[in-house]
Amino acid sequence: MLKSISLNKHKYSNILKYGVGLFAFVYIYIRIDESITSDFFQTFSFINLTYTQYIYLILSVVFMFGNWGIEAYKWKLLMEPIEKISYIDSIKATLSGISVGMFTPNRIGEFGGRVLYISKTNRFKAGVFTVMGSFSQLIVTMILGGLSFIYVLYDRTQLSDIITIALFSISILASLALLSIYYNYTFLWHYVKKTFIYHLIKKTNIKLTVLSKVILNKSLFLSLLRYSVFNIQYVLLLYGLGFELNIIICLIATSTVFFIQTAVPTVALFELGIRSAGAIGIFSLFEANEAMVIIASILLWLINLIIPALLGLFFLMFSKYDRIQL
Repeated sequence: MLKSISLNKHKYSNILKYGVGLFAFVYIYIRIDESITSDFFQTFSFINLTYTQYIYLILSVVFMFGNWGIEAYKWKLLMEPIEKISYIDSIKATLSGISVGMFTPNRIGEFGGRVLYISKTNRFKAGVFTVMGSFSQLIVTMILGGLSFIYVLYDRTQLSDIITIALFSISILASLALLSIYYNYTFLWHYVKKTFIYHLIKKTNIKLTVLSKVILNKSLFLSLLRYSVFNIQYVLLLYGLGFELNIIICLIATSTVFFIQTAVPTVALFELGIRSAGAIGIFSLFEANEAMVIIASILLWLINLIIPALLGLFFLMFSKYDRIQL
């Protein structure tokens, strides 16, 4: 009897995995088909790339592995207090999370795909720690992106000194507030206890595990390192397409684009429009070629999201049942 129930559970779990995977694959294909028109290929075909530009473009693809490799290592680090997982499984979980997160605002659903690699009894804690990892990335993006945004406004829109100082002060206060919440996140538990969520958690006898300051510091450092990687990756794409702007200006502009993209809630599959519009708006202030900006945005979207998402779908659909349990 128990064996029959186990087999049925296995069967239905596989049907669900394959169904979700197939739906996601078709949906991603439709979005790529809609987003990348013939104009993209026509514009790209007219670009005469030099040997150096090819190197820049190849390096931008290589940086994808650094980008998600760092994120996978950070997630493995965050899971250590509750469950030991291998780096390979952490990579699989991270890529699976990208696939699931493609359909949620600002990819907040990524943790849902990741915790499938964690035993069921630890998934709540894994979800909390995964959110903390995402929060550390948000802090870095908002602080550096916010400061870059203020610089762009001041340098390119003739913003008055008083308004600039006010915005800078607000940015510093907001940064301190984010860092305070990050390092003292357990105080939120007191508010959770006042909600119906706590009563559901209490029934499962789950106790909140606290991340050490050492792990929080490492997570923040890895988030900064990853931020540097995908910022440089964007610049490599721009240079690979023939941009001639100063590298510092490029880094400030790309930081501003990431800031806008993070501040505006969007679904990953639809964020290409926001990414492109934001990039055009910012880089146009530096008299950059709009066509090149759009191509760079599309390439970055393909390299950093679509390719990893497709790999994640593969792991979701074909990983062994004893490792992923729905």
